[in-house]
Amino acid sequence: MTNQFSDISFSVLDLSPVNQGSTAAESFRNSLSLAQHAERLGGSIIGGAAAVEKKLERMLSETGADELMINAMIFDHAARLRSYEIVADVWREKTSMHSA
Repeated sequence: MTNQFSDISFSVLDLSPVNQGSTAAESFRNSLSLAQHAERLGGSIIGGAAAVEKKLERMLSETGADELMINAMIFDHAARLRSYEIVADVWREKTSMHSA
């Protein structure tokens, strides 16, 4: 059997808790799967309305989420509000198309 993890580098952030009733290998695979999923999704959506819409669509289709929590770590208050407005406009347009 080949080692499927031999070409993957890990860091301290990849520590895997072993849940009661599971093996260390199972816990490691679960942590690896979660890390890979998070890597695919990315954590930030940056851009104008078109980019936000495209990335939100991808995130929703990949996760099957039925709700979102938006957090804008932007120091400038006006810029932070504008960021929320872009997301709200995209969401409003998307949900109005589905309810029509």
